Amino acid sequence: MQFKLLGPVQACANGQSMTLGGRKQRLILAVLLLECNQLVSIDRLVDLLWPEHPPGSARRTVQAHLSRLRTVLTGAGATTDVSLVRRGPGYLLTCPPERVDAHVFRHLLDRARCSTDAVDRSRLLHEALRLWRGPALADAATEDVREELCRGLDEARLAAVEERLDAELELGRGRQLVDELSGLVARHPYRQRFAGQLMHALYDAGRASDALDAYARTRHRLKGDLGMEPAEELKVLQITILRGDPPFRHRRRTAGAAPAQLPADVPHFVGRAAELRSLGAALARTRPTAPSIAVVTGGPGVGKTTLAVHWAQQNAARFRDGQLYVNLRGHATGPPVAPEDALRSMLCALGTEPDRVPDRLPDLAGMYRSALAGQRVLVVLDDARTADQVRPLLPGSGACGILVTSRRRLDGLVALEGAEQIELPALSSPEAAELLLTAGQLEPDPAVADLATWCGHLPLALRMLAAKLAAEHHHSVAAYVARIAGLDPLDELRFAGPDELSVLSAFDVSYAALPDPARRMFRALGALPAAGCPAAAVVALSGAPAASAHALLNNLADAHLVERHADDRITVPPLLHRYAGRKLAEEDGPRAGCGDGR
Repeated sequence: MQFKLLGPVQACANGQSMTLGGRKQRLILAVLLLECNQLVSIDRLVDLLWPEHPPGSARRTVQAHLSRLRTVLTGAGATTDVSLVRRGPGYLLTCPPERVDAHVFRHLLDRARCSTDAVDRSRLLHEALRLWRGPALADAATEDVREELCRGLDEARLAAVEERLDAELELGRGRQLVDELSGLVARHPYRQRFAGQLMHALYDAGRASDALDAYARTRHRLKGDLGMEPAEELKVLQITILRGDPPFRHRRRTAGAAPAQLPADVPHFVGRAAELRSLGAALARTRPTAPSIAVVTGGPGVGKTTLAVHWAQQNAARFRDGQLYVNLRGHATGPPVAPEDALRSMLCALGTEPDRVPDRLPDLAGMYRSALAGQRVLVVLDDARTADQVRPLLPGSGACGILVTSRRRLDGLVALEGAEQIELPALSSPEAAELLLTAGQLEPDPAVADLATWCGHLPLALRMLAAKLAAEHHHSVAAYVARIAGLDPLDELRFAGPDELSVLSAFDVSYAALPDPARRMFRALGALPAAGCPAAAVVALSGAPAASAHALLNNLADAHLVERHADDRITVPPLLHRYAGRKLAEEDGPRAGCGDGR
């Protein structure tokens, strides 16, 4: 059984076309296939079928369509690996992704991006693009709904065209591409990558003056219509043509010279399936003139760097021109890394001679963007303090991916640079227990759950405890639980040495970064119930004006020291709550409490 969504919605079984019913029924099937093996709620289907004014019978109508679809699938001989079932609030269509052309397309695109061979990339991308028979869901969705469902697919299709053309240009076939690229530039006048490829193809064809004219037309159009200059990549290509250099000389590196700076992956990586999928989706999005950016945020010790490095190592092959890594030390005991220093380091890693590296930040950023123009490089910026520390380190190339970690929310990167922000919580109970079992070399034991709770399910605490357990393998888990029952994890979870590692020191850095009023509010939360309380109660007890108190709570939430829930309830993660109580006793003494009058 095969399903086609890249054009009119179609399905066939044993070589015979299946009758899928009317437009609404085909749209329901398309949504289930786009999200195959995931639960799709009835409410979501209602919203897609009737975007504005669903009738009172909408849910019953959707259920009737689903019943008929189940009959169609069963009648066509659906096997155990293709089935439509009801699950709680929605429906689940189980189906191997390789039976759906949209998922096959993305798989081929990923394979092409992992390939370092231009011939192989060209072949895979041709194969992927041949799957398209017109606009996705062409006969099943209105244009607005199609835009909502297929925006990512449409963008991936254009990106595949761009990457196929890049491979063809790399193989020296520019002369044959001039007509195709002229048409693409006419249809997509603001997509600068097509404009650059047309310049390259014209130059390959011996038409340097026409290539420069194409640049001038693009610049005039961008300045006149959008008020913006061409991307750095186009400017570099214009200079290349003016100099008479081969167009790709400045973009090729000798074999083995690509940077590979990623730290080693952590052993015993556990869980985080949803966050890994979100990272993959965020960094798979290609934009014509800007990199894809993902920001992983979360509290101290929650495993942001571990997640980022694990994903980067697993996906390094997608970035064939290399991987850069910089620890920005935004929450270290010393000063954070200045953007100028980070840029100097990355330029040297990209092959720039140290004596050619400029001094001023604008010159450094410009040279960095030029070095990455047209490259597919992953840039991991670990432990950023602010969005302003990150902005100068963003390439201008839409082929690059940027992965940032920070203890604070970086909403500015979301608003202005289109970053995707991923909040990282503590591990779930089963994941925390699994990490202790694997990293601590333990036999399964019900008492492991108690150990995970003692650690607050915090990955840093869990890994430190696992190391202690592995070193003391002669202790049973139950005996260890009994031994630590009355101990404070903030004191126990530490490794002494020149670079002391402890949960307490990780918390200290975040606490020290707060302004005094926010520190006072955080300490006061240590006297409130561990289960949390309404934000209004915290505001009232603080003694501060309501607006100021809410601003302080937001500051603590942005720093991931407290959690603000949808019902406006405030909670503090278990180990941080214990830490807040300790700071309250140390700094406020007998006057401890929210309403201390300060």
